Amino acid sequence: MPRKTDSRAKALATAEQLFRTQGYAATGLAQIIAESGSPKGSFYFHFPDGKLQIAQEALAAYAGRVALFIQTMPAGTPPDAATLIRRLFGAIAAEMQSAEHRLGCLVQNLANEHVEPDGVLAPPLAKAIALWEAQLSARLVDCGLAPPAARNRARAIILLLEGARTIARIERSGEAFALAARLACADLVEAG
Repeated sequence: MPRKTDSRAKALATAEQLFRTQGYAATGLAQIIAESGSPKGSFYFHFPDGKLQIAQEALAAYAGRVALFIQTMPAGTPPDAATLIRRLFGAIAAEMQSAEHRLGCLVQNLANEHVEPDGVLAPPLAKAIALWEAQLSARLVDCGLAPPAARNRARAIILLLEGARTIARIERSGEAFALAARLACADLVEAG
């Protein structure tokens, strides 16, 4: 009977962490293997196409987790868009602070390093952003926004979040998230 290990999951988690903190180009396979504790043979068994394959799989997992977080994040009681938006920005700011402002967005980091429009990563990067916008738009509709307004606001929120994350990494501060959250819900009225 084959032996079951968690080396694949550890390699994926390690690759994601390294790609988020130091970027794709600065992360080598040897570093992923060493830091994950994966045996080299096991690593190449799970990821025969190497670094690009593990980046694609880490991206898919990361995009799915972020979408699930958006889907399950509590809004206000009663649900209102302003509370939902502030909580989203606050959660990402808290994650950044707990990581001493070193964690970038995996989508943003990979997009910055792989800008070729016909490249292998372009479709999954676009899919990740579309998934997040769809989840956020649906949540905003649940909070009472009309679908076209919800779609536009969801896109604007993603833009503000990605920019705030960049500024937070540079300034090592969460102030950019607070400002971006205020801008994202400036014309919204809280329920209750």
